[in-house]
Amino acid sequence: MPTAWDPGTLVAERVAREALLDDAVRLFDVERIGTGAQRDAYRVAVRDTGAPEGSPTRHVVVLVPHEEFPDRLEPNVLREARLLRALEGAELSFRVPRVLGTVESERGTCLVEEYLDGTQPMLHDLALVPGEREAPEVLGETLASLHTFDVTALAEPGEAATRREHAQLAWQEVESPRMTHEPAGVERAREWMHAHFPPDGEPALLHGDLLSRNIVLDRAGSLGVLDWQTAHLGDPAYDVAILTRGERAPLGDARGLERLIAAHAAARGPALSAESVRFFELALLVRWIAREASAQDAASQAEFEGRLDALLAALETSGSGA
Repeated sequence: MPTAWDPGTLVAERVAREALLDDAVRLFDVERIGTGAQRDAYRVAVRDTGAPEGSPTRHVVVLVPHEEFPDRLEPNVLREARLLRALEGAELSFRVPRVLGTVESERGTCLVEEYLDGTQPMLHDLALVPGEREAPEVLGETLASLHTFDVTALAEPGEAATRREHAQLAWQEVESPRMTHEPAGVERAREWMHAHFPPDGEPALLHGDLLSRNIVLDRAGSLGVLDWQTAHLGDPAYDVAILTRGERAPLGDARGLERLIAAHAAARGPALSAESVRFFELALLVRWIAREASAQDAASQAEFEGRLDALLAALETSGSGA
């Protein structure tokens, strides 16, 4: 069955050519390699015009907004480009894409960056040294490296200036608006969160979506982190909560959260506690329940409600976030 033609490939090719500003290169093999909620990722092969067939080929990635988001994404794209340029010169334990430019197109502002080579592993399979540096250690170290980045010049209007402000923003989202038919667990989550607000402190740079789809691992074992669209300042416990997601055995291990926090501390990341992670896990679960209720996806809503109930039962039994 023939593949449906994708008009985004033409946008990606034009944008890549403008970003490279080089008539001595040939572009070919434009391929969509990822689809997100607001934009698609295209990989474009680049080769010097005079190079013989079989010469090494490099690739660039063009991030093209969906047609319904042409204007709304521009500030986020420009901010993402500034952030990646800042990270490029930093001493990090992971790779980030090098920005080649931002280009206006009929789809809005597109970000063009170098392609990071590697495969996308499942998080629980992310073991660089089996039995020693497995997923919790690798990801804890990665987050610690990010969370110690100097954020002095990164603050943007409307962002959390402290960890407490970030927690308050999460609380406000949970508190209002309320669902028409609200599960009992949601109010219990509010009660626990209200009684266990995270401590205040300086904010850290957060990735905001460090999941399998945004991680690549090359043959040398070097980790690359992609898609910085959701990066923001806040409490580092939030980045850990994105990974653990209120699961009983995060990253395939009943001690997954404990190991993540230990690895984060061993790599000299800023202090964080299991209780703070639980605060943001509850906030995320309530948000996802509300999202699925709005989408009338009863199966997904029930899954998140079950996870919320199980987490609350554990928290209410232990009396803490441990």
